[in-house]
Amino acid sequence: MASKESTSNHHELLIAWSPPMDPCVQFNCDGAVTNCGLNAACSGVLRNSYGKFIYGFSRNLGACTITLAEL
Repeated sequence: MASKESTSNHHELLIAWSPPMDPCVQFNCDGAVTNCGLNAACSGVLRNSYGKFIYGFSRNLGACTITLAEL
């Protein structure tokens, strides 16, 4: 566990979605695997330059590696 002295230099970084330049679209996706690769899933979303939802998906992949889930 970190001491109070070492946390005094802590910097908070906020991460947020940034829209692409018009007229482009942006596709974000991710995959996840439970312990030992027994169950995996992936999902993604496609949005336009105004942040408007175009298409989304989620899928149960069954047993696989994290590399396959991310792909």
